[in-house]
Amino acid sequence: MVRTRNKPNQAILNLNQQIEVARPQILGGIVILKMDLRRIKTMVARIQQPNSFFNSIGYTFIGIAATFFASVLILPNGVFPKSVCWTIFLVSVVVVILSFTISHFQHKGLQDSKENVLDELDFIERKYGGK
Repeated sequence: MVRTRNKPNQAILNLNQQIEVARPQILGGIVILKMDLRRIKTMVARIQQPNSFFNSIGYTFIGIAATFFASVLILPNGVFPKSVCWTIFLVSVVVVILSFTISHFQHKGLQDSKENVLDELDFIERKYGGK
């Protein structure tokens, strides 16, 4: 509290400010404001997976597989060898399955790491007097 008196007949000015400080319990710790912690948590929660290269490959090969499947059904026998169409269709389906599987594991790894960071921030908040 700060008290100031400029002249003998003037009123006293009282200034109060409450600051909540959470002391670190280990050496090398730092004090972080609750609003900064909330801001970091919000930023981490907003992290989104960028479009994966493997997603793009998967969608491209879905188009290729659909094209060759349609050509097997629509085109007459002599126009294009059906064995080639079936081969390209099956290879495309395998590539689609592989690319989406890889993309899924990449997304899961990113999601897991993001959730781990948010859990750690919650732990820090609870440890030093948060919610």
